[in-house]
Amino acid sequence: MVGIHPDHPDMKSMTLIENVKSGFLTGITTRLIVQPLDVLKIRFQLQEEPTIGKERGKYRNINQAIKTIYKEEGITAFWKGHIPAQLLSQIYAVVQFTTYLQFAKCFTEVFKEYNQNKEIGDFLAGSLSGSLSITASMPFDVIRTRMVAQGKPKVYKNIFDASKKIFLKEGYRGFYKGLSASITQTAPFTGLQFLSYNCLANIWNKMISNNNSPMGSVICGGLSGCFSKFLMYPFDVVRHRMQVLASDRQGFGKATNHIGMINTFKKILYEESILGLYKGLVASILKAGVMAGLSFCSFELFAEYFRKK
Repeated sequence: MVGIHPDHPDMKSMTLIENVKSGFLTGITTRLIVQPLDVLKIRFQLQEEPTIGKERGKYRNINQAIKTIYKEEGITAFWKGHIPAQLLSQIYAVVQFTTYLQFAKCFTEVFKEYNQNKEIGDFLAGSLSGSLSITASMPFDVIRTRMVAQGKPKVYKNIFDASKKIFLKEGYRGFYKGLSASITQTAPFTGLQFLSYNCLANIWNKMISNNNSPMGSVICGGLSGCFSKFLMYPFDVVRHRMQVLASDRQGFGKATNHIGMINTFKKILYEESILGLYKGLVASILKAGVMAGLSFCSFELFAEYFRKK
Protein backbone atom coordinates (compact mmCIF):
# COMPACT_ATOMS: atom_id res chain seq x y z
CA MET A 1 0.00 0.00 0.00
CA VAL A 2 1.36 3.40 -1.05
CA GLY A 3 0.91 6.32 1.37
CA ILE A 4 2.15 7.85 4.62
CA HIS A 5 -0.48 7.94 7.33
CA PRO A 6 -0.97 6.56 10.88
CA ASP A 7 -3.43 3.99 9.45
CA HIS A 8 -0.81 2.64 7.01
CA PRO A 9 0.14 -0.97 7.97
CA ASP A 10 3.87 -0.14 8.07
CA MET A 11 3.33 3.03 10.12
CA LYS A 12 1.01 1.67 12.82
CA SER A 13 3.63 -0.41 14.60
CA MET A 14 6.57 1.99 14.11
CA THR A 15 8.35 3.07 17.26
CA LEU A 16 9.70 6.60 17.66
CA ILE A 17 13.27 5.31 17.19
CA GLU A 18 12.31 3.52 13.96
CA ASN A 19 10.60 6.69 12.77
CA VAL A 20 13.72 8.73 13.46
CA LYS A 21 15.96 6.16 11.74
CA SER A 22 13.74 6.11 8.66
CA GLY A 23 13.69 9.90 8.46
CA PHE A 24 17.46 10.14 8.97
CA LEU A 25 18.26 7.62 6.23
CA THR A 26 15.72 9.26 3.92
CA GLY A 27 17.44 12.63 4.36
CA ILE A 28 20.88 11.21 3.51
CA THR A 29 19.65 9.33 0.43
CA THR A 30 17.68 12.14 -1.18
CA ARG A 31 20.19 14.94 -0.54
CA LEU A 32 23.08 13.10 -2.18
CA ILE A 33 21.07 12.79 -5.40
CA VAL A 34 19.36 16.20 -5.59
CA GLN A 35 22.24 18.47 -4.51
CA PRO A 36 23.27 19.45 -8.10
CA LEU A 37 19.70 20.55 -8.84
CA ASP A 38 19.68 22.52 -5.60
CA VAL A 39 22.85 24.36 -6.62
CA LEU A 40 21.33 25.27 -10.00
CA LYS A 41 18.08 26.41 -8.39
CA ILE A 42 19.76 28.67 -5.86
CA ARG A 43 22.11 30.23 -8.44
CA PHE A 44 19.11 31.21 -10.58
CA GLN A 45 17.08 32.46 -7.61
CA LEU A 46 19.85 34.77 -6.41
CA GLN A 47 20.55 36.25 -9.85
CA GLU A 48 18.97 39.72 -9.94
CA GLU A 49 19.52 40.27 -13.67
CA PRO A 50 16.99 38.78 -16.14
CA THR A 51 17.65 35.45 -17.85
CA ILE A 52 16.65 36.87 -21.26
CA GLY A 53 17.22 40.12 -23.16
CA LYS A 54 20.24 42.37 -23.72
CA GLU A 55 20.92 42.87 -20.01
CA ARG A 56 20.60 39.22 -19.10
CA GLY A 57 22.63 37.84 -16.24
CA LYS A 58 25.29 35.18 -15.94
CA TYR A 59 22.88 32.24 -16.03
CA ARG A 60 20.31 32.02 -18.85
CA ASN A 61 19.00 28.46 -18.88
CA ILE A 62 19.76 25.13 -17.23
CA ASN A 63 22.03 23.81 -19.98
CA GLN A 64 24.08 27.02 -20.16
CA ALA A 65 24.26 27.26 -16.35
CA ILE A 66 25.59 23.69 -16.05
CA LYS A 67 28.30 24.41 -18.63
CA THR A 68 29.25 27.73 -17.01
CA ILE A 69 29.48 26.34 -13.47
CA TYR A 70 31.48 23.33 -14.66
CA LYS A 71 33.88 25.48 -16.71
CA GLU A 72 34.49 28.08 -13.99
CA GLU A 73 34.32 26.00 -10.82
CA GLY A 74 34.67 22.34 -11.77
CA ILE A 75 32.44 19.32 -11.15
CA THR A 76 32.68 19.67 -7.35
CA ALA A 77 30.78 22.98 -7.57
CA PHE A 78 27.56 21.00 -8.02
CA TRP A 79 28.02 19.67 -4.49
CA LYS A 80 28.95 22.99 -2.88
CA GLY A 81 27.55 23.24 0.61
CA HIS A 82 26.83 19.51 0.61
CA ILE A 83 27.76 18.92 4.27
CA PRO A 84 25.42 21.60 5.70
CA ALA A 85 22.85 20.51 3.10
CA GLN A 86 23.11 16.92 4.39
CA LEU A 87 22.62 18.10 7.98
CA LEU A 88 19.70 20.23 6.81
CA SER A 89 18.05 17.28 5.04
CA GLN A 90 18.64 14.84 7.89
CA ILE A 91 17.21 17.14 10.56
CA TYR A 92 14.36 18.25 8.29
CA ALA A 93 13.36 14.70 7.33
CA VAL A 94 13.53 13.37 10.90
CA VAL A 95 11.42 16.19 12.33
CA GLN A 96 9.02 16.25 9.38
CA PHE A 97 8.08 12.58 9.22
CA THR A 98 8.15 12.03 12.99
CA THR A 99 5.94 15.00 13.85
CA TYR A 100 3.67 14.52 10.81
CA LEU A 101 2.66 11.03 11.90
CA GLN A 102 1.98 12.24 15.45
CA PHE A 103 -0.05 15.25 14.30
CA ALA A 104 -1.90 13.18 11.68
CA LYS A 105 -2.89 10.63 14.32
CA CYS A 106 -4.38 13.37 16.51
CA PHE A 107 -6.16 15.15 13.66
CA THR A 108 -7.52 11.88 12.24
CA GLU A 109 -9.24 11.11 15.54
CA VAL A 110 -10.62 14.66 15.77
CA PHE A 111 -12.02 14.73 12.23
CA LYS A 112 -13.45 11.22 12.54
CA GLU A 113 -15.36 12.38 15.59
CA TYR A 114 -16.89 15.25 13.61
CA ASN A 115 -17.39 13.12 10.45
CA GLN A 116 -15.12 15.36 8.41
CA ASN A 117 -12.63 14.45 5.70
CA LYS A 118 -9.21 13.34 6.92
CA GLU A 119 -7.66 15.36 4.05
CA ILE A 120 -8.01 18.47 6.22
CA GLY A 121 -6.03 16.66 8.91
CA ASP A 122 -3.34 15.72 6.38
CA PHE A 123 -2.94 19.37 5.39
CA LEU A 124 -2.84 20.67 8.97
CA ALA A 125 -0.45 17.93 10.13
CA GLY A 126 1.82 18.58 7.15
CA SER A 127 1.78 22.34 7.72
CA LEU A 128 2.71 22.01 11.39
CA SER A 129 5.43 19.44 10.71
CA GLY A 130 6.84 21.65 7.95
CA SER A 131 6.98 24.68 10.25
CA LEU A 132 8.81 22.73 12.95
CA SER A 133 11.17 21.13 10.42
CA ILE A 134 12.30 24.37 8.78
CA THR A 135 12.73 26.09 12.16
CA ALA A 136 14.87 23.23 13.50
CA SER A 137 17.05 23.05 10.39
CA MET A 138 17.20 26.79 9.55
CA PRO A 139 20.85 27.43 10.57
CA PHE A 140 22.04 24.73 8.16
CA ASP A 141 19.71 26.10 5.46
CA VAL A 142 21.37 29.51 5.74
CA ILE A 143 24.90 28.05 5.73
CA ARG A 144 24.07 25.80 2.76
CA THR A 145 22.66 28.74 0.79
CA ARG A 146 25.67 30.97 1.56
CA MET A 147 28.13 28.25 0.47
CA VAL A 148 26.22 27.46 -2.72
CA ALA A 149 25.95 31.17 -3.57
CA GLN A 150 29.66 31.93 -3.40
CA GLY A 151 32.03 31.75 -6.34
CA LYS A 152 35.80 32.24 -6.32
CA PRO A 153 37.57 33.34 -4.20
CA LYS A 154 35.52 31.57 -1.57
CA VAL A 155 34.09 33.59 1.31
CA TYR A 156 33.42 30.48 3.38
CA LYS A 157 35.96 27.62 3.40
CA ASN A 158 33.78 25.04 5.13
CA ILE A 159 30.81 24.68 7.48
CA PHE A 160 32.87 25.62 10.55
CA ASP A 161 34.34 28.70 8.89
CA ALA A 162 30.88 29.74 7.69
CA SER A 163 29.37 29.29 11.16
CA LYS A 164 32.13 31.35 12.77
CA LYS A 165 31.94 34.20 10.24
CA ILE A 166 28.14 34.41 10.30
CA PHE A 167 28.05 34.48 14.10
CA LEU A 168 30.83 37.08 14.44
CA LYS A 169 29.39 39.36 11.77
CA GLU A 170 25.64 38.93 12.30
CA GLY A 171 25.16 37.21 15.65
CA TYR A 172 22.81 34.27 16.18
CA ARG A 173 20.13 36.10 14.18
CA GLY A 174 22.25 35.54 11.08
CA PHE A 175 21.42 31.84 11.23
CA TYR A 176 17.70 32.61 11.03
CA LYS A 177 17.67 35.11 8.17
CA GLY A 178 14.58 34.58 6.03
CA LEU A 179 12.80 32.52 8.70
CA SER A 180 9.48 34.34 8.25
CA ALA A 181 9.49 33.74 4.49
CA SER A 182 10.66 30.15 5.05
CA ILE A 183 7.77 29.31 7.38
CA THR A 184 5.29 31.15 5.14
CA GLN A 185 6.46 29.02 2.23
CA THR A 186 7.16 25.71 3.98
CA ALA A 187 4.00 25.37 6.09
CA PRO A 188 1.47 25.36 3.22
CA PHE A 189 3.99 23.66 0.90
CA THR A 190 4.41 20.68 3.25
CA GLY A 191 0.68 20.60 4.00
CA LEU A 192 -0.17 20.52 0.29
CA GLN A 193 2.54 17.94 -0.35
CA PHE A 194 1.24 15.43 2.22
CA LEU A 195 -2.37 16.13 1.25
CA SER A 196 -1.79 15.65 -2.49
CA TYR A 197 0.53 12.67 -1.94
CA ASN A 198 -1.99 10.75 0.14
CA CYS A 199 -4.80 11.63 -2.29
CA LEU A 200 -2.74 10.38 -5.24
CA ALA A 201 -1.67 7.33 -3.21
CA ASN A 202 -5.33 6.45 -2.58
CA ILE A 203 -6.03 6.63 -6.32
CA TRP A 204 -2.96 4.49 -7.03
CA ASN A 205 -3.97 1.88 -4.44
CA LYS A 206 -7.53 1.63 -5.80
CA MET A 207 -6.86 1.78 -9.54
CA ILE A 208 -3.39 0.33 -10.06
CA SER A 209 -1.98 -1.71 -7.16
CA ASN A 210 -2.68 -2.09 -3.45
CA ASN A 211 0.76 -3.58 -2.77
CA ASN A 212 3.83 -1.68 -1.59
CA SER A 213 5.09 -0.12 -4.80
CA PRO A 214 8.29 1.96 -4.95
CA MET A 215 7.24 3.12 -8.41
CA GLY A 216 3.88 4.28 -7.05
CA SER A 217 5.57 6.17 -4.23
CA VAL A 218 8.00 7.86 -6.63
CA ILE A 219 5.27 8.88 -9.10
CA CYS A 220 2.77 10.08 -6.49
CA GLY A 221 5.50 11.79 -4.48
CA GLY A 222 7.02 13.42 -7.55
CA LEU A 223 3.69 14.84 -8.70
CA SER A 224 2.84 16.12 -5.22
CA GLY A 225 6.25 17.79 -4.92
CA CYS A 226 5.97 19.54 -8.30
CA PHE A 227 2.41 20.72 -7.61
CA SER A 228 3.17 22.07 -4.14
CA LYS A 229 6.42 23.77 -5.14
CA PHE A 230 4.81 25.55 -8.10
CA LEU A 231 2.07 27.04 -5.91
CA MET A 232 4.45 28.34 -3.23
CA TYR A 233 7.50 29.11 -5.38
CA PRO A 234 7.72 32.94 -5.03
CA PHE A 235 8.28 32.57 -1.27
CA ASP A 236 11.20 30.23 -1.97
CA VAL A 237 12.90 32.90 -4.09
CA VAL A 238 12.29 35.56 -1.43
CA ARG A 239 13.66 33.46 1.44
CA HIS A 240 16.89 32.68 -0.40
CA ARG A 241 17.39 36.33 -1.34
CA MET A 242 17.04 37.22 2.35
CA GLN A 243 19.56 34.58 3.46
CA VAL A 244 22.53 35.84 1.43
CA LEU A 245 24.67 38.97 1.86
CA ALA A 246 25.63 41.04 -1.19
CA SER A 247 29.31 40.73 -0.18
CA ASP A 248 29.06 36.95 -0.66
CA ARG A 249 28.02 37.34 -4.30
CA GLN A 250 31.17 38.83 -5.83
CA GLY A 251 31.59 37.86 -9.47
CA PHE A 252 27.92 37.10 -10.03
CA GLY A 253 26.71 40.52 -11.20
CA LYS A 254 24.34 42.77 -9.28
CA ALA A 255 23.87 41.87 -5.61
CA THR A 256 21.64 43.48 -2.98
CA ASN A 257 21.09 42.94 0.73
CA HIS A 258 17.42 42.10 1.24
CA ILE A 259 15.79 42.81 4.59
CA GLY A 260 12.19 41.88 5.42
CA MET A 261 9.87 39.55 3.51
CA ILE A 262 7.43 42.24 2.30
CA ASN A 263 10.24 44.62 1.28
CA THR A 264 11.99 41.82 -0.62
CA PHE A 265 8.77 40.98 -2.48
CA LYS A 266 8.29 44.65 -3.40
CA LYS A 267 11.90 45.10 -4.51
CA ILE A 268 11.85 42.03 -6.75
CA LEU A 269 8.52 43.02 -8.32
CA TYR A 270 9.68 46.61 -8.89
CA GLU A 271 13.12 45.84 -10.31
CA GLU A 272 12.61 42.44 -11.96
CA SER A 273 8.83 42.22 -12.57
CA ILE A 274 6.70 39.19 -11.67
CA LEU A 275 9.19 37.00 -13.57
CA GLY A 276 11.77 37.71 -10.88
CA LEU A 277 9.70 35.68 -8.43
CA TYR A 278 9.90 32.66 -10.72
CA LYS A 279 13.62 32.59 -11.49
CA GLY A 280 14.98 29.07 -11.37
CA LEU A 281 11.47 27.59 -11.56
CA VAL A 282 12.39 24.75 -13.93
CA ALA A 283 15.38 23.60 -11.85
CA SER A 284 13.32 23.97 -8.67
CA ILE A 285 10.37 21.97 -10.00
CA LEU A 286 12.74 19.22 -11.14
CA LYS A 287 14.43 19.20 -7.73
CA ALA A 288 11.11 19.23 -5.85
CA GLY A 289 9.71 16.36 -7.92
CA VAL A 290 12.81 14.20 -7.58
CA MET A 291 13.25 14.97 -3.88
CA ALA A 292 9.60 14.37 -2.95
CA GLY A 293 9.41 11.17 -4.98
CA LEU A 294 12.60 9.81 -3.44
CA SER A 295 11.70 11.00 0.07
CA PHE A 296 8.29 9.33 0.20
CA CYS A 297 9.58 6.17 -1.49
CA SER A 298 12.65 5.94 0.78
CA PHE A 299 10.70 6.57 3.97
CA GLU A 300 8.13 3.89 3.12
CA LEU A 301 10.84 1.37 2.21
CA PHE A 302 12.79 2.05 5.41
CA ALA A 303 9.56 1.86 7.44
CA GLU A 304 8.77 -1.52 5.87
CA TYR A 305 12.32 -2.73 6.52
CA PHE A 306 12.23 -1.80 10.22
CA ARG A 307 8.77 -3.35 10.61
CA LYS A 308 9.97 -6.69 9.23
CA LYS A 309 13.35 -6.61 10.98
